[in-house]
Amino acid sequence: MIFLLFTIFTVQMVCAQSYNDDPYGYDDPYRTIVGLTSITWNGSASGSYQLWQPHIDIDLPSNGRYVWSIRGANAYCYPNGKYCSVSFAARGGYLLTCEVYDVNGNRLDSFSVSITVM
Repeated sequence: MIFLLFTIFTVQMVCAQSYNDDPYGYDDPYRTIVGLTSITWNGSASGSYQLWQPHIDIDLPSNGRYVWSIRGANAYCYPNGKYCSVSFAARGGYLLTCEVYDVNGNRLDSFSVSITVM
């Protein structure tokens, strides 16, 4: 019994550690938007983000659209389809959101990620 518990614990630790190898989140099956979530402030800061399609089962209908937004003081969002660049003009906490709409304007889904600039 102890051997079985030890084996399960070891397997869980190996899986958890493998998700920490990639700072962008591409190896984390639970991330829907990938990109740096912790950014160092050097007088300015920026990041690139994208919807991580292998983990999101969305087929954007013809003429559908992605709408990106950023919440937080002094941040600017530059959307480009399923990709988005963000410029940060101050340290702080931010929430990046991507909403997916069909051609009729119906929201199909919404994804968010928290970003910290320190």
